[in-house]
Amino acid sequence: MDVLALAPLLISFRRLVAHQGLRPAARATGISTSTLSRHLNALEEQLGMRLADRNTRAFALTPAGVQLATSLGDLEGLLRQSVEAIGPTVEAHGRVRISAPTMLTSGPLLPVMAAFRARHPHAVLQVVNDDQLHAFIDEVDLVIRNGPLRDPDLMARLLFRTREVVVASPSLARAPIDAEALAALPWVVLTHVMPAAGHVLHGPGGARLQLLPEQRIETTSSDHAIALIRAGLGVGIILEGLTVPGLEPLGWFGQSLDFMLAHAGGTRPSRLVRSLADLVVEHFDLSAPRL
Repeated sequence: MDVLALAPLLISFRRLVAHQGLRPAARATGISTSTLSRHLNALEEQLGMRLADRNTRAFALTPAGVQLATSLGDLEGLLRQSVEAIGPTVEAHGRVRISAPTMLTSGPLLPVMAAFRARHPHAVLQVVNDDQLHAFIDEVDLVIRNGPLRDPDLMARLLFRTREVVVASPSLARAPIDAEALAALPWVVLTHVMPAAGHVLHGPGGARLQLLPEQRIETTSSDHAIALIRAGLGVGIILEGLTVPGLEPLGWFGQSLDFMLAHAGGTRPSRLVRSLADLVVEHFDLSAPRL
C-alpha cells in the first residue's frame, strides 16, 4: 500500500474527526461536503474497513476509526508546521490564474493586480478575461462570476452586490426617456447575457419595461460593447458603480447582481492563490473569512 498516496484522504479524515462531521468540517475548512465524503469513502475502501457511521444528523467513529484517529494525532498540524518552517520571508514563485468579466479586469481589479505584483514580484499573474456568466474552474485558480454558484465542488464567497444600469452616449441620452422612447432606441447587447425574453428594466416613477430590442448590435466583448455605446451606436447596460467616461445613465435599471469569488473546493489553495484572493476581498471591503 502506498501510504503517501493516502495522505490527502487521511488529512480529510482528521478534519472530519476534529470538527465532528461533514458539514462542520466543510464550514471550517472551505472544502465541500462532497469532497470530504468522497475522501472518506476512498479511505475506507483502501483500508478495507468502515471508519465512521454518518448521516445527515450524526457522525460517529467506529472502533477502527477511533484507533486510526488516535494514531494520526495532529497530522495536519505537523504538515503545516513543516511547510511554514520555510518562513514567510522566502519569496513565493509560481503562476496564479484568475478569470473575471472584462468590465472588472479593465477597471476595478487593476489595483488588485498592482498590489499582487508588489507583494509577489517573482510570481506570474495570468488574467483570463471572460464575459460568460457561468462559473468554471478548469485551468484557473480563482473565478469571479455573477452568483449564486451552484456547483457543489466550488467554494464561493460574496464579493459585492450591484445592479445593471442603462447608459448611452450624450448624443442618445435625451431626457426624459420613457419606456416607449427607450424601446425605440438602437441597442448594444452582449450576446451571451441577453435573456431569451429580453431584459426587464425599471425606470422613473415605477415604470417597467420588458425589452427585446429589434435594432441591436450584438458582441461577445464588454469592452467592445462599451466602445460601441460610447460611439453612439446604441444604448446598453453596464454595472452600476463603474466609471466610464463618455457614458451617461438614463435612469433605467436592470436586475440586481451578486458577484462571487470562487475556487475549487477539493484542496487547500496555494499560498499565492490565498494571497490574491485576500487582496480581492480586501479591495471590495467586505468582512469575509479567508481561504
